[in-house]
Amino acid sequence: MHYTIEAGDVADWKEATDLTSKNVQWELSYNDLEVYWKAYGKDNVIFLVARNEDRQFCGCALLGKAKGNISTIAMYFVMPELQGTGIGNAIFAKLTESSIKEGRNIGMNAAKKMSEKYTTRLGYDKFPKWRIELISFTEVNVDYVREHMNDGCKIVNLNEVDFAKLVEYDSKVAAGYDRSGFVKAWTEHPDGYTKVALNSAGAVIGYGTARLVTNDNIVYSPLYANDDATAKQLILTMFNHDNQLAVRTGFFFSITTTVGRLSKIVSEFAKVQDVTYIISQFTKEAPPADSEKVYSISDIALGFI
Repeated sequence: MHYTIEAGDVADWKEATDLTSKNVQWELSYNDLEVYWKAYGKDNVIFLVARNEDRQFCGCALLGKAKGNISTIAMYFVMPELQGTGIGNAIFAKLTESSIKEGRNIGMNAAKKMSEKYTTRLGYDKFPKWRIELISFTEVNVDYVREHMNDGCKIVNLNEVDFAKLVEYDSKVAAGYDRSGFVKAWTEHPDGYTKVALNSAGAVIGYGTARLVTNDNIVYSPLYANDDATAKQLILTMFNHDNQLAVRTGFFFSITTTVGRLSKIVSEFAKVQDVTYIISQFTKEAPPADSEKVYSISDIALGFI
């Protein structure tokens, strides 16, 4: 079949968001692409869409070039009836071409059924010591949330924090990478809100961002905290922010290191379910993040921790 691969725009992103939600149950926001442009710079974000001669959607993929010579891949999707036709390989080759030429470390968060292909055929064979564990929650006990949300450390809104201190904390968790552009864009996401935990001296000891995604669900990522008590207070405060939480399904993209502790916390006031796991893999090295503080990674799409 004849198809073209071209740069996608916001309308293409919205179509891709709907189609991936319908076909593979991915949870994204219509505004994510514009947030990625803000986070990395438009020239450092490649969003490709394949269409046939009738302009019907065939597939897509996204790549972001971050500081520190690292690129991350996301939204790699081909319509089910077109898988195995070579469209996906063509999209992937065009997507990664410039990053390969620039000698970048390229990473992705892969579905378990696809991980072996990326490892053996494409050389994404460097792994962190953990995997991403997707958990969902429903049936939140709103009364418990309201009763206990002020039991621990101080939790404040994003605009009450020195941004430089937040970036410094993020960098310590994220293997020393400067993610200032991403942190600013993501914590100010138009579909989300951010809460920050402070100790008695005013130092940042955790933060979390929640954003609404497809099907009126909500995703909590990142959730970084120095300990379980801080993580719990962040969760309770973020939960209390959402007056529709009792009827939503929510998700955390936790990791092997902390998923047991996170599930124990959330199960105190909600019904928790393990959904699946996702594998992070890279071409050159897996960033050595402080996994003990990662209760939910920063972004399942272009986030590498």
